[in-house]
Amino acid sequence: MGCPLEVYLPTSEKVTHLIMAGFQGAELDGTVVLSRALRAFDSISNGMAIILTMNPDGVLLGSRANANGVDLNRSFPTANWQAEPVSYRWTLDEPERVTIRTGSKPGPEPETQSLIKLIDELQSTIVVSLHGPLACIDDPTEPPLGKTLTTHTTITSDRHRVSHTQLLRLLGARA
Repeated sequence: MGCPLEVYLPTSEKVTHLIMAGFQGAELDGTVVLSRALRAFDSISNGMAIILTMNPDGVLLGSRANANGVDLNRSFPTANWQAEPVSYRWTLDEPERVTIRTGSKPGPEPETQSLIKLIDELQSTIVVSLHGPLACIDDPTEPPLGKTLTTHTTITSDRHRVSHTQLLRLLGARA
């Protein structure tokens, strides 16, 4: 399929925050929130770069995987990358698990390569990746941004749903 990745950059400031969503095409919550935020701004400010969906092919297919059948969230060249497929549930309540590939080696997917290149070019100090449906902050270092998000929204370590309106306000957009 090969849909292009769209990156929205601030008009003048250096990028300090890269905010992205849509690693799994079937998880649209973050994409919807970021889309609403973009429409609420006249221009992107505060040093934020935004990617509405890292997996546009997966969104079109309604699949967690990209067009090559790879889970992009598991395809990065990290110390814990594994060649074995991973499994997940569509929702927390479902017992059935879906198996998905991680790729033939770490990092070959075009979306993964593009994001790595973009991160290297932007040199942003904070990278936020919005996922669904768990609505939790998953960072063992408890960064200031994570603390701010948990203070100003209903996100908790107990995985309560976040209000899209609260997240939009936190990003500085009109709800």
